[in-house]
Amino acid sequence: MAHWRSYGIHKGIFLWPALWVAVEWGIHAVFQLFDVPANYLAILPGEPRQWWGIWTFPWAHGSWNHLFSNTISLFFVGSLIRYSFPRIFDKVWLAGLLLPGIGMFFFARPNYHIGASGWLYALVFFVFFSGLVRLHTRLLAQSMLMVFLYGSFVWGVLPHDPTISWEGHLMGALVGFLTAWFFRN
Repeated sequence: MAHWRSYGIHKGIFLWPALWVAVEWGIHAVFQLFDVPANYLAILPGEPRQWWGIWTFPWAHGSWNHLFSNTISLFFVGSLIRYSFPRIFDKVWLAGLLLPGIGMFFFARPNYHIGASGWLYALVFFVFFSGLVRLHTRLLAQSMLMVFLYGSFVWGVLPHDPTISWEGHLMGALVGFLTAWFFRN
């Protein structure tokens, strides 16, 4: 791994995203083991009794497949952000984790919403818009990588399947755009 350092790549780039992903998997495993319903951590918009869901809904998943599809991309995009934006990684990562739930609490359908998709959307849209806002060659290349890998995410912000929280996707995308704009310098 020593020769990778000349490219700015080190273990820390992968460590933090891997730890967060491990926590996601651990929570899901505990919920499966003790038969805890995912709705326990879900956000239920407009319901004060479920207020903690604003911050906990990304930790709940409906299935192992749902968890796998979210966490593989969280690890990849998180590592990319850790590499490209080391000084603001923590702020971007936490904004993507925490802020979509606030918007969902006030604007989403009154239904249980779970999953890290809003968090993932925030990170993908942050990388995409960072390239456009900064007009830096390397970041523009990463923007195009996001289009290539996650271009279909655009459709995820529109209502198309009642079992998918498009509101979480939309709020994540808005947080990603606003975070990219806020940290444009």
